[in-house]
Amino acid sequence: LFGKLTREEVDEYLDARRTQIVGQAAETAILNEMAASRADLIVMASHGRSGLRRWLEPSVIAPVLRHAPVPVLVIPSGTQGFVDATTGEASISRVLVPIDQRPHPAPAFDAALLLTRAMPGERRAFATLHVGSGKPETDLLLVPPGIELFHWFAEGDVVDGIARTASEWMADLVVVVSEGRQNFLDTLRGSTVERLLDRARVPVLVVPAGWSGA
Repeated sequence: LFGKLTREEVDEYLDARRTQIVGQAAETAILNEMAASRADLIVMASHGRSGLRRWLEPSVIAPVLRHAPVPVLVIPSGTQGFVDATTGEASISRVLVPIDQRPHPAPAFDAALLLTRAMPGERRAFATLHVGSGKPETDLLLVPPGIELFHWFAEGDVVDGIARTASEWMADLVVVVSEGRQNFLDTLRGSTVERLLDRARVPVLVVPAGWSGA
C-alpha cells in the first residue's frame, strides 16, 4: 500500500510499533492491545486447521473473532492477499459478500466499502451470495455509483458454496458478518465463519454483527 512512498513519507502517514506481551493467552493479549491502542482493525494470518487438528491445536483466531468489537481481516497461510509483496501496492477489484436473513449484511457492506475506498482502482464489483432456501432482502444493499453489484443464489453446503464461488469468480476479498457460535453444533464443528476460514484461499474480512463503523 505504501510501495511508492519513501521511508520518510511512510513515517508521516503511518505510526508503527512492535509490542511483545508475555504471561497472557494470545487471544487475550491481542484483544487487550486492540483496546489500548483503539485499533479499528485486527489483521491475522490463518493456518487453516480443520478436523482433528482443530482439537489438538486450537486456533487463536476463533476466540478473537468471538470477542473483537472491530473487524478482523484474516489472511490465509500461503496466499499473497491483495497487497503486492514487491511493490507494496494494494488492489481489490472483486468483493464477495455471503448473506443470510440473519445476521443482517449491512455491516459487511459498510466495512467492505471503507476498505476498498482506501485503495487505488476504479473498476470494482460487489456480489452477494445466499446459499440455501429462501431469498434474503437485498433491495437496501446499495453501493456507490461506479461499482457493479450482483446478487447470486445457490444450493448445497454453505461453506462449500462460498469457497467455490470465491474461487470461480476470482474474488479478491470475502466479507462476512459474524455473530459468533450460536449453538452446541457450532461448538463441536466451529461456526460457519470459522469453517470458511479453513477453506478460503483469499483474505476474509470478518465483521461483528454489532459493528457500526464508529
